[in-house]
Amino acid sequence: MIGSNLDFGIKPDKSEFDVTNPESISLACDKYNPSAILSLSSINIRDSEENPLNAYRVNSIGVYHLAREAKKRGIPLIMLSTGSVFNGSIKDSFNEDSFPNPVNIYAQTKYIAEVFALGSSDRNLVIRTGWVFGTSKDSKKGVFDKMLDLVMDKDEIIATYDQEGSPTYIKDLVTEIKKLISRNCSGIYHVANQGRASAVEFVEEAIRYAGRNIRIKRKTVAEFSSKVKRSPSECLNSNKIKLRSWQEALEEHISSNNKKFKKLF
Repeated sequence: MIGSNLDFGIKPDKSEFDVTNPESISLACDKYNPSAILSLSSINIRDSEENPLNAYRVNSIGVYHLAREAKKRGIPLIMLSTGSVFNGSIKDSFNEDSFPNPVNIYAQTKYIAEVFALGSSDRNLVIRTGWVFGTSKDSKKGVFDKMLDLVMDKDEIIATYDQEGSPTYIKDLVTEIKKLISRNCSGIYHVANQGRASAVEFVEEAIRYAGRNIRIKRKTVAEFSSKVKRSPSECLNSNKIKLRSWQEALEEHISSNNKKFKKLF
């Protein structure tokens, strides 16, 4: 989802760059001679629960292979991670110094990957981000982009109210990733728009910007997705980076990037 929105770097497909195959990684690096490796391959939260072994192979062991290759070549590994690695009450938030406590398979695999990445070299960088929205039409849509589509297409939207996170505009995320790479940053950075929201609050804000009258059917996370345990809070703060608010970013996205919304402004 995020990879297709990056406007830099070489993006080999899986046929020539398989993160579960060390030989494939080495051959691709021989071919392209990268100055850094950006790890974006990921099995999502639902698929991780359905096939934990594959999730560990891709999300965790894949990063282990990438970290070894990067170290061998003397280049940094940049790994994209998630606020899902944390667990806390709904009003908690987490900065770069907070200790992870993953509660589901997906989060566990991402935290293990972080340990591999950071333990391999002090040049490596882990970027944790929030609930991404605003991705391009060519990329696979996440939950929040699907909800934005529903704001224009439906009269009722189902959204959860008992979990909060950090809505994050893909445009701001990509800009910050480029800055961190260009500055040779290492360690852990949280890159998320400021503020927090439940899915209900995110939808309410989108409806307000769109000027529509839509019913919101409020559900708990357990009602919406009973198979996966989720932390009540995935909210990210940062001791290092301050981005604009998610509300400001959402308004920009709706007014300038989404044709369905553009006619309303």
